[in-house]
Amino acid sequence: MNEKPIPPGTSLSKLLFVITFVLITAVLSLAKEVFIPIALSILISFLLSPIITWLENHHIKRPIAVVTVAMLVFALVGGIGYMVGGQFVDMVNNLPKYRANIVNKVHSLRPGRESVILRASHAFRDLSREIENDDHTTPTQITSQTLEATSTLTGQSERTSTGASILTTRPVSLALRTIQVATPAGQDGVNAAATTDTASDSERDSESAIPVRVVEGPTSPMQSFETMAGPIINFLATAGLVILFVIFMLIQREDLRDRVIRLAGQNKIRVTTEALEEAASRVSRYLLMQLVVNVTYGIPVAIGLFFIGVPNALLWGAMATILRFIPYIGPWIAASMPLMLSLAVFHGWTQPILVVALFLVIELISNNVMEPILYGHSTGLSPVAIIVSAVFWTWLWGPVGLILSTPITVCLMVLGRRVPKLAVFNVLLGDEPVLSDPERIYNRILSGSTDDALEISEEYLQEHDLEELMDNVLVPALKMAEMDQDEEMLSSDRHDKMLSSMADLLQILTDQSEEETDESKESREIKEIKESKELKEDLPPVLNPRKILCIPAKDDADGLVALMLKKLLAAKGHEVEILAPEQLAGEALEKIMEFNPNTVVISSLPPLAMTQTRYLVKRIKKIMPEQQVIVANWGLDSTKDRSSARLKEAGADNMVYSLQEARQRA
Repeated sequence: MNEKPIPPGTSLSKLLFVITFVLITAVLSLAKEVFIPIALSILISFLLSPIITWLENHHIKRPIAVVTVAMLVFALVGGIGYMVGGQFVDMVNNLPKYRANIVNKVHSLRPGRESVILRASHAFRDLSREIENDDHTTPTQITSQTLEATSTLTGQSERTSTGASILTTRPVSLALRTIQVATPAGQDGVNAAATTDTASDSERDSESAIPVRVVEGPTSPMQSFETMAGPIINFLATAGLVILFVIFMLIQREDLRDRVIRLAGQNKIRVTTEALEEAASRVSRYLLMQLVVNVTYGIPVAIGLFFIGVPNALLWGAMATILRFIPYIGPWIAASMPLMLSLAVFHGWTQPILVVALFLVIELISNNVMEPILYGHSTGLSPVAIIVSAVFWTWLWGPVGLILSTPITVCLMVLGRRVPKLAVFNVLLGDEPVLSDPERIYNRILSGSTDDALEISEEYLQEHDLEELMDNVLVPALKMAEMDQDEEMLSSDRHDKMLSSMADLLQILTDQSEEETDESKESREIKEIKESKELKEDLPPVLNPRKILCIPAKDDADGLVALMLKKLLAAKGHEVEILAPEQLAGEALEKIMEFNPNTVVISSLPPLAMTQTRYLVKRIKKIMPEQQVIVANWGLDSTKDRSSARLKEAGADNMVYSLQEARQRA
């Protein structure tokens, strides 16, 4: 089976995309101290932009509106911080009161008698001691500071020529034959050795050897200050940059937009403007609704914990609101803290169980009730894209990246939707189907997933009828198979298997359609009209049944579409016969004479059956010039059908291109 050659530019463009992605990722990682404040600023600007716009619409100048909103945000954040800080200090002050209860709970979890694991632990410990007693003493590397500190315990120390101390441990019966002393930097590694006792004393006291451990000296106050103040200073610096960026972006919003459009190109003003507006709208709506959802989540948490009796319920409600901005793990972190506190505070297990139940109920209500109501429309991201983006941005930027992952991914998805060169982002991140319904059906049947193909068909039938499904989904899928076989990209075995699966799918769908038709609204209305004497004269005329013969032009694919047409025509009361695809033209002529149809329909699925179709039309018209012949070039565009003129020259009376058109013309 031959494959189509891949255009050279395709591989090169994919390679360039991968290289560009790797370089951008490296830059974002190395310069995250710069990009994180900018990303946070853009995120906050998206959140505050609707408020600024509302104030401007009420005739408030932009600088005044920005300053007013900024002051209100600072006051709100400061008030929440003061409240949370006070609650946190109060909780820390009360922690010593819960120590006895924590100890009691730990003791209550211990088994009444020694467990198997505990006995195994004791046995392993005893074995380790025996192994240590059998080991011989080995030289130990120590520094002079450690020797001097240890000498205060043993009472004896000696000095070598290098200034290092040699510890003697005779008072505690420690015999060391040789001690290797670390020399200062820049020297040639002088090894000082000293014998601390005679051989007899060494052999006598070797059994009671004491291990030596190197203990680091105390850190200086300046080092402790740097360790504690470093993260705080970094946080304050980042917060200051974010505040400056937000104010600047809000005031210079239109100017920044013009600059972005200019960078994108003046000939892409419409595309860039639409992309910016859509990204801003989606992100702003997402952030606003997320804030509302989180507040409606935190308030019930605080109220529920208050009635359960958990201390500092207001603190945990605020923490639940804030932590829920972190996807996936935020609610679990928020629930773990009051749960651990309830274990420490209360003597029994009732309150901790109530805390777990409270968070489960509120989380279920928030996910299944509040979010669908408030969000309305989704962000446009697929669930897999949300998870992958959360992992990627967390790996790149840490916890801040986890918070920013969804908004950044929304922006990338919008760019992919608006900019053709970035369409890969829309394909990978968007929640819209990237394959058409015929492509999905063809893919599922090729992979042997007929049940999935049936599910896709049933979803389509929820808004369309069976005839539309055949015309718009099943026939195009068959046409794809014929084109792949014509280009030798689909083997004969897989082609036959695909047609067999499609026939099974068609049978299931028609059986379901017939069952639904028996109970359909149309049947009930017609029955009521027939039973009504007042409307008897208004009954529609009974359709005269016609005899129609369908001839597949070449292979089983043409016969399968003819079978679809037969089912549609039979449902309208027509008598329909289908010839086998393998029958010759002479056998088809004999069947026409025997059946004497009103219409002959030649079922032709491009591109394989064109030559055979033209030959059949000529033979039929030559023997029976009065016979009506309709050629069905399934799935072709009537305005682009180059074969229609030649087929009409051969004698075809009509050309049809869909099942609906064939049903009307037959």
